[in-house]
Amino acid sequence: MKYPERKINQIKEEIESKEVYNPYKYAAIYARRSILSENLSIETQIRECKEYLKGKDLILYDIYEDKISGKRPFTERDGFPKLLNHIYSGMFKTVILTRMDRLSRDIDDFIKIKNIFKKNNVKVIYIKEPEISSGKRNYMTSFIENMLMTISTFEPDNINERIKVGKSNARKNGRYPLRKSGAFGFYRSKEEPNKYSIKQNEADVVKAVFNIYVNKVGTKDDNGSTYKIIDLIDEINNSFLLETKFTRSNFNIIIEKPIYAQNMMIDPKYTIEEMIIWDDKKQEYFIKTDNLIKCVNIDGPIITLELWKKAILKRFVPKLNKPKSPDNYMFKNILVCGKCRKKLKLIENNYLCNKGCFNFNKDDLIKAILSKIIKDFENYLFENHLNKEISKLSKTVESNKNNLNKKTLELRKILYKFISDPSNKKIKDYYNEKKIEIIKLKKEIETTTSIHGQLKRISEDIPFIKERLIKILEDDQTFVNNNVLVFQDMLSSFIGKVVLTNPINENSKSNEIEVHYITKQ
Repeated sequence: MKYPERKINQIKEEIESKEVYNPYKYAAIYARRSILSENLSIETQIRECKEYLKGKDLILYDIYEDKISGKRPFTERDGFPKLLNHIYSGMFKTVILTRMDRLSRDIDDFIKIKNIFKKNNVKVIYIKEPEISSGKRNYMTSFIENMLMTISTFEPDNINERIKVGKSNARKNGRYPLRKSGAFGFYRSKEEPNKYSIKQNEADVVKAVFNIYVNKVGTKDDNGSTYKIIDLIDEINNSFLLETKFTRSNFNIIIEKPIYAQNMMIDPKYTIEEMIIWDDKKQEYFIKTDNLIKCVNIDGPIITLELWKKAILKRFVPKLNKPKSPDNYMFKNILVCGKCRKKLKLIENNYLCNKGCFNFNKDDLIKAILSKIIKDFENYLFENHLNKEISKLSKTVESNKNNLNKKTLELRKILYKFISDPSNKKIKDYYNEKKIEIIKLKKEIETTTSIHGQLKRISEDIPFIKERLIKILEDDQTFVNNNVLVFQDMLSSFIGKVVLTNPINENSKSNEIEVHYITKQ
């Protein structure tokens, strides 16, 4: 089969006249949803943006999507950072969305995104809000855009805040959340619907579970057999007439609920494990109860708070055979012992390696490392290093783009030949071979632009990081300790690891440490 001459000439003319690669000719589509609503679905957004592109002098470069709340920072999404990486590498200069709030529902985040677009000369088109699309910009357009974003931010905030405040106030006042059916052992009567009363037959089961668990589980009988949780479950089923069989799942739920001691968590996100603290003086674990509050809408406790604490310690302490390293601390997963090359952990107030060749006071070590980093920041070592890497990657990206241009043009010429002679197997095989080469090259470009984008973001954050670090006085350890998460996130964004090449004992001075750190590539 041969294509009509007119069609062949039309394709040839299009191939020869169209610029193969010019970022201003390319556009990206971004879609985001956070709720399951048909008119906000990812598919609907993409379809509408594609419809808009028809007839426009723009080529679709790629589609980026996220299924995440617009209140979450854009750096925590999956799709949007990829879009930014390709913007930094100059792959396209237009971004198309259905509406402005698809970018973000946080005004501060939105302004950051706008500034990135502006700095990289990227045009943004909101197809359902053309009056505020970024074309011809003026102060009034920016004002309207920011005002609309503030309004779209405010309403979800307002609703969520009212719900959160209501729940939070209720908890702080000791009011246990009212549900249709209460926890096992409690019920809500028609006479007093705003409080929970004790259901005596189930309360007896709860008492038995706690007493048997604390006093019998783990003990041995005269024959040397150990009493286990499965034995507790059997004893409960044999001793009580229950509507449904008592199971291991029932046991797990009951044993961890402070409600049976007429208490509840003030902050529901707080976990049981976080309440278990090591007492260094007594060399034992204890339950920290400052996140517990007595419930005012529950008709008395079923067990004592002391019995509940004993049960919790018995349940969790066997898993904690040594003092816990904090969940978040300075230089977590970054410090390396220069002798054994093992990572250091913070145990109590000292950084230790597993082999015991390094043991050093936390505050002194942090001061020594921060002093080194601050000094290097002042000498612009990081900026010089990053700028060199960014420059090198920029050249690689440009080289790959030029190579892609040549291969794409070559592929189109082969396509023209194939259209003229569709039965030619050699041309068809050659066409498929070139297609595979282009796919591989695009993957290489994807990897390079991703690294390039990450380094660009770090580079843009350096003035902020430097300002924060230089403000830290060497003796202001309290400030560092109170802002561990901020500094940990900030430093781990550009430091791969810190090698302490001269491990010393805990009696040595901090300035004897030789600090070598490796920046992330």
